[in-house]
Amino acid sequence: MTVQARINFYDIENNRKLRTKGEQFEVSEERGKYLIMMRVVREVTDTKNQSEK
Repeated sequence: MTVQARINFYDIENNRKLRTKGEQFEVSEERGKYLIMMRVVREVTDTKNQSEK
């Protein structure tokens, strides 16, 4: 699942990596649903880079 960060946060399950607002990254389906529920990410259905739009 591809998700996009809505806010800056430290990804605890990825060695506390800083995820910045707007960053897109891949997560498992279960992890994605959890992060969406916590309102820190949103699911991305179109995976094009913003520079290609």
